Amino acid sequence: MVVFLVGHLLIQWLLASLSCVPLSEKGKGDYFYGFSWLLQSYGMFCPSDFESIGTLLSPDAMAILFSLRLVFVCLGVHLGESMCFVALTGGIACGKSSVSRILVGSQSSDNYQDGTVGLICADTIAHQILLPPSVLESYSVEGSNPTTMIACVVKPKESVFFELVAAFEGHDILSPNGTIDRTKMGSIVFRDGEKRRGLNRITHPKIFSILMSRLVHQALFSNNDLVVADVPLLFESGKLSWLFAITICVVTDPVTQFHRLQLRNPELSPKECEDRINSQLNLDLKMKLSDIVIDNSGSLDELKDKVEDVRRDIMRRLFGIGLSLLQVLLLIGGSTSIAISSKFFSQT
Repeated sequence: MVVFLVGHLLIQWLLASLSCVPLSEKGKGDYFYGFSWLLQSYGMFCPSDFESIGTLLSPDAMAILFSLRLVFVCLGVHLGESMCFVALTGGIACGKSSVSRILVGSQSSDNYQDGTVGLICADTIAHQILLPPSVLESYSVEGSNPTTMIACVVKPKESVFFELVAAFEGHDILSPNGTIDRTKMGSIVFRDGEKRRGLNRITHPKIFSILMSRLVHQALFSNNDLVVADVPLLFESGKLSWLFAITICVVTDPVTQFHRLQLRNPELSPKECEDRINSQLNLDLKMKLSDIVIDNSGSLDELKDKVEDVRRDIMRRLFGIGLSLLQVLLLIGGSTSIAISSKFFSQT
């Protein structure tokens, strides 16, 4: 709609000869652009005391004007579809990372047909903004983290390392190599609600800013059909969920969740595992807030089938048969308006 509005204004400024002359107050000669003028420019109204019928649009000019407007509206809808981001969230240790790998990895198969996925991982952003700027600088030069081979998506100036060191002054949160130890910091924030809120106040705005810039870049400059953001704390972060057209939530039963968390993080005690699970929203509530739910209580093969079904579902929701419903209505409505307007002015 932004594209449509900008295009509409450009048409009215650059192609003023194609639209009705705006009404003027009697005796003053000053033009004003009111509701009547808007109706005139769309060929829906012609005042009885209009000075000269020759200043109105010809049928051909009206057709051109409507066609141009229709182009801008369809362009706006197309960009709007591209900017329909998909969020992937879920409970801790429920298999969200496995779902994201399946979404991206299955694109390399020979029989793959449905939409390609560009994935932006908020967890990766959250990990990298904790690194010192000097470390991020070395990763940027090499192109990726040489230890994990994860692409570096955070710039050195976007690091919050020094802010966190100052915020946790008096607490041991550093590892021997001088970087922030996430396990040490996690053991503090999951016990202390105030420290957790302080951590969120520092990291969440930065994560949000980087996430949005990467999402927009993917939508506008990549060849992927879908742009998916892996956001573990989507609902906990407040209004962030409003940015996404579709939300996918990965869940499992509580017993399996606890067991998987212990296997993934053996260094955590049972109490620490419970604290981490309880620090997030209840899975039942997350399911109610989501558009699509993937139950990952079964095997990996079952999960792959479910993810493929979800991918096809999303493609149908966003793209349908290639034209959105709004685009179809615009084409039909625009053509009808052109025909009616042309007939109106040809008989005037």
